[in-house]
Amino acid sequence: MLETEEMKKDKVIGVKLTPTETIGRQIKLRDASASSVALLSDSQLLETELKSVPNFAAQQQELSGREPVIKNNPELGEYQLNDDLDGLQHGTYLQATNSESHTKDRSLVSRNELKKTAALVNYRSASDFSGYGHLKNATETAKSVEVVYTLPSFESNAGATQIVIDGSRVNEFDGLEYKDEKGNVIPGFDITYSYQGHEGEYSTIDTLKQRDDFSWEKVTAVMVFGSLLPNSSYRVEFPFKIINIENLNSQETFTLNEYAFYDLTVNKHTTSKLNFRLSTPIFAYDDYKNVRFMALDRTEDNGYQVFDQDIQEIMPTLGEVPYAISNFNDEVTIDDDSEDVLWQGGQYFFTLDSIQSAIQEKGYSVDVDETGRKLMGAYAFTTSNSLLDLEKLDFIPYVVIHQLLITQSFTLRAETKDEWNSYAGVVKVSGLSANNKELPVSPEQTFIVDDSELEDANPGTYPVTIGYFLNGSEDDNMLITSSTDVSIVENKQTINVYYVDLVTATNKSKEELQPDDGKILEEQTQTFTGKGDESYHNKLWGAENGFEIFKYDKGAETGTYAGGQPAKDYYVYLTHKIEKIDEDHQVTRTITFNMPDGAKQVIKQDGRIQRYGVVDKTTNEKTWSDWSKASLPAVIAPTIPGYSSKNVDAQPISLTSKDSSIDVTYRPKKVDVKINFVDEEGNQVEEQTVTGLTGEPIDHLSIKIDHLAEEGYVVVDNELSNDARFTAEDGNQVKEYRIVISKEDRQVQPVTIFYVDVPDDRLPIVRPTSGQIINSRTQKLEVAEGKSYTNKLWNFEEAGYKLFKADKGASKGKYLAGSPEQQYYVYLTHQTTPLKDEHRVTRTIKITMPDQTQQIVTQEAIATHLGVHDEVTGEDVWQDWTAGVLPEYIPTPINGYEASTLPVEKVDENAENREESVLYTAKPAEVLVKFIDQNEKELKTESVKGTTGDEFSYDPADQIKSFEEQGYILDENNFPTDHHFIAGKQTYVIKLKKLVAVTPHGTNDSETVVKEEQPVSSENTANKKGIFAAFKGLF
Repeated sequence: MLETEEMKKDKVIGVKLTPTETIGRQIKLRDASASSVALLSDSQLLETELKSVPNFAAQQQELSGREPVIKNNPELGEYQLNDDLDGLQHGTYLQATNSESHTKDRSLVSRNELKKTAALVNYRSASDFSGYGHLKNATETAKSVEVVYTLPSFESNAGATQIVIDGSRVNEFDGLEYKDEKGNVIPGFDITYSYQGHEGEYSTIDTLKQRDDFSWEKVTAVMVFGSLLPNSSYRVEFPFKIINIENLNSQETFTLNEYAFYDLTVNKHTTSKLNFRLSTPIFAYDDYKNVRFMALDRTEDNGYQVFDQDIQEIMPTLGEVPYAISNFNDEVTIDDDSEDVLWQGGQYFFTLDSIQSAIQEKGYSVDVDETGRKLMGAYAFTTSNSLLDLEKLDFIPYVVIHQLLITQSFTLRAETKDEWNSYAGVVKVSGLSANNKELPVSPEQTFIVDDSELEDANPGTYPVTIGYFLNGSEDDNMLITSSTDVSIVENKQTINVYYVDLVTATNKSKEELQPDDGKILEEQTQTFTGKGDESYHNKLWGAENGFEIFKYDKGAETGTYAGGQPAKDYYVYLTHKIEKIDEDHQVTRTITFNMPDGAKQVIKQDGRIQRYGVVDKTTNEKTWSDWSKASLPAVIAPTIPGYSSKNVDAQPISLTSKDSSIDVTYRPKKVDVKINFVDEEGNQVEEQTVTGLTGEPIDHLSIKIDHLAEEGYVVVDNELSNDARFTAEDGNQVKEYRIVISKEDRQVQPVTIFYVDVPDDRLPIVRPTSGQIINSRTQKLEVAEGKSYTNKLWNFEEAGYKLFKADKGASKGKYLAGSPEQQYYVYLTHQTTPLKDEHRVTRTIKITMPDQTQQIVTQEAIATHLGVHDEVTGEDVWQDWTAGVLPEYIPTPINGYEASTLPVEKVDENAENREESVLYTAKPAEVLVKFIDQNEKELKTESVKGTTGDEFSYDPADQIKSFEEQGYILDENNFPTDHHFIAGKQTYVIKLKKLVAVTPHGTNDSETVVKEEQPVSSENTANKKGIFAAFKGLF
């Protein structure tokens, strides 16, 4: 039987194939311990074979309804009371109803000293199952009897399958009863019971029920005492039920016995025994007679494998092989009167002659017997009494055969065809040991069975038959033969040189390469023919066509023709020449910072993206990696106090990126200037704050000072020059100017209009004493008492002056009688033209990027010399030089690299242009390559160290090859094609699967095939053990 659902990896044919011993037509089991159960790897061929057989569960269910629920041993005759003690006929028997067909069946009656099994009870379909004790008085006188019945549970073990009294079918008050043939209860019989654990002690029903642990299941024996009327027949029924059926294999045979039968009238006694088994019908011959035997081969690990389809197709069917079924004995005779239904626990015997006849001409044989000189006469399928889960089983007949002779086609020269022997055609020839292990046999033991078609043969191909006698026995059925073809050829040979395009070298070693590992270039095949023993030389193709020769058979280039031999094929394995290539896309961005003082800071950024690839010199195909990612870095605008500007964002580089320019301007901010008026002792008199844009001139008129002048203050010292401008200090500090003022007594002078030349440093509080009176321009007016006057002021602008302030009475007014002489003043300052001198200093920063491209940053600082041209005196007046500032340069951070910062630097009028270099230095980097198996177990870890951006030469191919030699195959590989270190530590994982080698059936030349080894869970393992336990001895 074959498990079909639970086992995922293997199929179990649960048939015990048991050897037999044949004497004439008599066959008996020889050695049950030599039985074996087939364990097969699941395959498409096995599934195909299984589809050809009926559904076993459905067949068995139909069979249970068709067969009697109790099957009797035909050797023991018909039902009758066999035991007779002076006219008292007695015995026990079984009766049950078939739950499928609802028919009743009963067993044979017990017998004195019965040793054989009398009946089989179908535990799957038995209902109303009962045992009976039958008493019949065939005499003319009354008889007194005493009978002790031992029930099936009398000899059963606790926990085993048991047949016990079914209390639900027993009279609740009276217990078991004797009845006559009409079913009437017969009074006067004294019935007592023996209880489990108290065998030999008998109690009445009333006493029995008083037990705390009373259960009818624990009643093991019944004792009856009473009288039988003349010519009467009485029966007592023991209603049964089956418990612990799952442990069926622990209790195979049951009994319902008359342990003691006493005729008290004549004082005689005897015994009677009924043996039976719990069983079930397994299969009917008619349902499977058209199913072919499945041919299996034993493997070296005592397992089995299914032979190929060609041998399966010549195997005979079950109906073509003589057989015999025995459900009660282990010895049968093959004849036409055999039973047709096999019950559990029985044997199906079949002879091997028909099977041998079908296979011996194909080089196969069945097993030999223990002498090794004859074939095994028959085999038997045996079954045990284990409980079967029929839904999980399928039945298919099978037999173990051996492929002992394997032949191959071979070649003969025409001139030597009459001198050939069989050796060249033999690939394998074996014998069989007494335990049917294959033993090597010399090919010299083979001989030519048939070569009749070779006579007068011309060059061509002809069939021949080779054979040998198995184990040297010359019985016809021990003659193993195999047909093959022989080719008659002329004394010449053709050489074919095939070129195999591997594209790239495979993971296989050169020794393992096969033509199907690549593509054969048919159009480049070289074919040449020559006579035997002549040498040839061939120029190999490929090196000039973009290929590299990876490996070639020596005979492809030079060799000697072997006359009369088949064409010889040689292979040249080619790989494509591969060259590394790369390309990039570069862009330049020019950023100009326009400083408030007119200086410029220019930054040129060069960036590029790259990709790497290879070009196949054979096909000119290019394979590229992805483009690298890069950006033009962001730039922070230099900080100028009092001005604002925008930073420049980073710009990702793509294939559409073009060169660009960006101008950044500075906008003045509003700033405050604080003016402190202090006296000559430094005490603060007043503080004023004026606001304007950075760089604007400070308007003196915006300073409120009239009230100070009215109070009599004059300027003694002034830090606020006439050309002072709004400026911002570092750290948001407010620029401060100090003006020293003091009070003086008023001077009374005649009414006069004076022009006062006021120096800039005496502004903005002016008095007549603030400057020098221009005497040549003093104006005096004669004004009549009480009259008003007007005065035309001097055209001071032509002389280079400009008006700062004029008293109200300087141009018009009214004479005040009785007052002191009126004096009015016009305060003038010199007109000036701004002067500016600049000294520009450039700092050029050459930045070497990680990809070795150059970026140029140009910084400019301007040292400024400010002054004015005095239009009155014609002189140039200069201030001190103001230093320029080269701002700090901070290189753009790049992952995996570091570069130094250039500090802020002040420059004066003597500074010269300078150049600086900034170099990005690669930081250390590491590549980890982890090799793991399918269970995530780490097999090995390789570490490669270097620096960011460097190329590394590590290739995992050699390590992968090493693991493949240990039985692994490559599953996943994320190792990159671009062998360059990137920043930090990178980990790549290469996953492999473990392989397990198995040796398939084949020729003498061993060939290794592999299958993936899958972990077996504890659940599957436990299930497999359970299947073997359940199938012990089954089909």
